[in-house]
Amino acid sequence: GPAIAVLPHADGYEHEAQAESEVISALAGLAKAHEVYLGASAYVTVEGEAVPRTVGFVIGPDGEVLARTPKVMPDILEGYTDTAAETFQPAQFQIAKTPLGQIGILCGEDILAPHVVRTMLVQGAEIILNPSRERSDRLFESRAVARKARAYENLVYVATASAVTATLNSRTVSLPEATALYPPKGAIL
Repeated sequence: GPAIAVLPHADGYEHEAQAESEVISALAGLAKAHEVYLGASAYVTVEGEAVPRTVGFVIGPDGEVLARTPKVMPDILEGYTDTAAETFQPAQFQIAKTPLGQIGILCGEDILAPHVVRTMLVQGAEIILNPSRERSDRLFESRAVARKARAYENLVYVATASAVTATLNSRTVSLPEATALYPPKGAIL
């Protein structure tokens, strides 16, 4: 049957953002080539907007965009980047209706905000994809527990994919392993 693949948040800085149409084209090509439902996020430039933003996408195996969700919270883990966020906008989460269930996508630390997750749940999400890029800091374990709590308290699956390296100033740095599947019953896979 069909499968879901979740990619970590794309590598690079917000100042290296590509046009949204280019990012969608690349993701659609991957989804078609591997015949999967694909969840991913990246910094993108949106026509008519002055600064880039982080956007999450759910792409179908046919290459169609099934859901598009801009990041709600500011880029706290990324260090308050120069990006737009939907913090003070009414949430309009799109849900992808698939044979695997109803899939939503929340970028980065958006999954840590209970009210954001509940809003997506009210829209019908049964599975929430969470492309991210984690950091090793004193709150790393707390964020893992928060992801588990969001799955448990909302009876939703949370699938997080986090990069294990990042390229910063032409250097590759290691990041903590944070890729996991959090089922509603609490056992992290």
